Amino acid sequence: MRRLRIIVSIDGGGIRGILPLMILSEINQLVVRNRLCRNINECMDLSAGTSTGAIISAGLMLKNNNKYQFLPENILNLYIARGPQIFTPATGESKRDFAFKLILENTFGHIKLKDLSSRFAFVSFDENKNKPFVFSNLKENLRDVSLAKALLACSSIPEYFPPVELGSFLLSDGIKTAKNPAKIALDHARVFYPDDAFLLISLGTGNLRESLQDDVEKHTLQIDQSLEKEAESSKDLIYFRFQPDMLKANHDMDDASPENIEKLIQDGESFIASNTNKFKELIEQWKVYNQ
Repeated sequence: MRRLRIIVSIDGGGIRGILPLMILSEINQLVVRNRLCRNINECMDLSAGTSTGAIISAGLMLKNNNKYQFLPENILNLYIARGPQIFTPATGESKRDFAFKLILENTFGHIKLKDLSSRFAFVSFDENKNKPFVFSNLKENLRDVSLAKALLACSSIPEYFPPVELGSFLLSDGIKTAKNPAKIALDHARVFYPDDAFLLISLGTGNLRESLQDDVEKHTLQIDQSLEKEAESSKDLIYFRFQPDMLKANHDMDDASPENIEKLIQDGESFIASNTNKFKELIEQWKVYNQ
């Protein structure tokens, strides 16, 4: 019998990762309440992320004594508390670089990619070959790469951090590949689980006003539209995209001021409150397939 595989994809967006974390926290509560899993971490068959999304995805996979170390709300609290250290541009050479690396190494430094128990797709970009690069379970030659180094390679925005050298690759922020990694997530899931169906939950980091949308944002929207169209004609794909409007918060990915973090939280709360039916529909479709 075919299984319904749960795929979670998280966009890039710096401190705006607060928004998908709030949505994931809401979904986690619904998953527990409806007894679908003990938590959303346990449900996920594959998690994909670009930049800040890769960091969140990796955090959700960490285990300690066979128990998940971070639920979405735990990572959300870390973003709120440590966001100013990680994402705000710092004056003085390498201050931000040092803080970001230190946090990644303290959290993930003891873990190698081969230690991750779940399937994953972390999106980066190879500056040497000018082409996309994805860390995943499919790349056996990368099994011994440290998770901290992989996440740094997915998050190294050239304006702030130098690219990461990995053999012949020179890796930088995955937004140059795809800010929205949902299609990459689905493609990888189909390799791992060719005979199964998929529930793809795609989480955005904030919808910008049309006047602020660049080619990256337009590509993000195109991926969403393409997956919506595919889901309409496929019995094997259930697709949900959660993308809050940025009504109060600054759209800058590095504005981690306490004031902007509070505005991001307000935008997230407004989105969740006005989309209760969408969250309910997600859970209902999930439950129906599992009956």
